[in-house]
Amino acid sequence: MIFTQLPQSYVIFITAKDVLHGQQQIYHVERIIRESGKPFSDESHIIYFNTSYIDNSPLGKLAEDFHALETSKMHSPILSKRVEVLKSFNANQKGDQEMNVLLEQYRQKALKEGMEKGMEKGNLAKQKVMQLMGLLAEEGRIEDIKKSFCGPGIFAELAFWNLIYKTIHILYIK
Repeated sequence: MIFTQLPQSYVIFITAKDVLHGQQQIYHVERIIRESGKPFSDESHIIYFNTSYIDNSPLGKLAEDFHALETSKMHSPILSKRVEVLKSFNANQKGDQEMNVLLEQYRQKALKEGMEKGMEKGNLAKQKVMQLMGLLAEEGRIEDIKKSFCGPGIFAELAFWNLIYKTIHILYIK
C-alpha cells in the first residue's frame, strides 16, 4: 500500500524511565503487517525517548535537561527559555486565571442544566402526586390522603402541599 496523500506524523513519548525495558535511550516503533512481516508505510511513526539514560551525546544532554531543576543548568538554550517562561509567575497566573474562568463557566452551565432537569423531574412527580390525591379524594379516601402527609420531610415544600390541599379541597367540596 502506498499512502502518498497522508502527511508524515510522529507521536513522541518522553518517559522518565525505560518503559520498554530494552536499555535503550531511544526507540523507534514502526508498523508492520504481521502476516507478511512487511512494513505498513502509512507515514506514522512512534518514538519513545527514555530520559533515564544520560550520557554526553546530544540526546543524553537533552535527557539531562528534562531532569534539571534549574533552567540555568540546562544545555539547550531553546528548552531553557521555554521552561523559564512556563515557570514564570506571570505566565502561570494568566493561565490559571483563564482556566478558572473556564471552569467556573462550565460549573455554572452544569449547575443550571442540573437544576432544570431536577425541576422537570420534580414537576412530573408533583403532577403524579396531585393526580393520585385527586383520585383518592374522588373515591372519598380522606384517611389515605391524611396518611400521606405524615412522611419524613413532608413540609419541606409547603407550596407544593398547598397546591395539593387546594386540589383536594376543590374536588372534595364540589
